Amino acid sequence: MTRYQAVLFDLDGTLVSEVDGVERATDLVAAALRERGHEVDGGALNAARAEVVRSAMADNRGTWPEWLTRVEWMRRTFRQVSAPEDLAPELAAVYLAGRLDGLALIDHAVELVEAVQREAPSMGLITNGDGREQRAKLARVGLDRFFPNPLISAELGTQKPKPAIFEQALAAVGAKAGETVYIGNSYGNDVEGAAGVGMDTVWLDQAGSGSPAGAAVEPTCTASTLREVRAFLGV
Repeated sequence: MTRYQAVLFDLDGTLVSEVDGVERATDLVAAALRERGHEVDGGALNAARAEVVRSAMADNRGTWPEWLTRVEWMRRTFRQVSAPEDLAPELAAVYLAGRLDGLALIDHAVELVEAVQREAPSMGLITNGDGREQRAKLARVGLDRFFPNPLISAELGTQKPKPAIFEQALAAVGAKAGETVYIGNSYGNDVEGAAGVGMDTVWLDQAGSGSPAGAAVEPTCTASTLREVRAFLGV
């Protein structure tokens, strides 16, 4: 049995991957733009999207800024490829549908969650995002049976890395920070956020990028796969 009384998970990039879904969704948006008479290549649109997101996150210490809504990054992306920005609200729905269709579990996610559920006294999930969208993701990949009551930022009025959302999670699972571990892929949102309230942290660093320059804290454990996470937890 793991030494932790509670194990908390992040969702996006930790248990599920949206890489294929993002590319598929961007291609669908490019096709929708062409149908409306705007010649936009899917590859160019995806490159523009990636640059908009990269720039915004770089200005926010590597975490997704609150102001960067789907419609806002789409407006900025359309601007870069000379497509009408006023189409962003309409095509945001096209993008979301395509992204959800391409959602996939990260390798060994179910095995890890099942093992934690079996061995740890308490388990929970904290995720930034829209409530309906994040719940749809959980249902689509079958994780909703493990996390029937996820803590979702839009529903709580606070988001990672702010302490409040982690404190609410501790209250929900009935554990103290010092006996809880948080598992996530974002150094800023997950490692700094959870460590800031006294939790141990597992950083899923699949790219092997290492802690960012000037890192304020070190993860309790850095893992490149969920199998390594399971070994660290002892489940």
